[in-house]
Amino acid sequence: MDVLQASGVMRRKDHGFEIVHYQLSIAVPNEVTEQVTDIIEALEAK
Repeated sequence: MDVLQASGVMRRKDHGFEIVHYQLSIAVPNEVTEQVTDIIEALEAK
């Protein structure tokens, strides 16, 4: 994978940290956006 972006939220606990939220995004070039959304729709329809 080439371009990725991640963000997250952590909470301090007594014995370290807890991951509360994590999001990983993958860049999709405009030229293939329709193909990618068609694939996602097909998978969600199953």
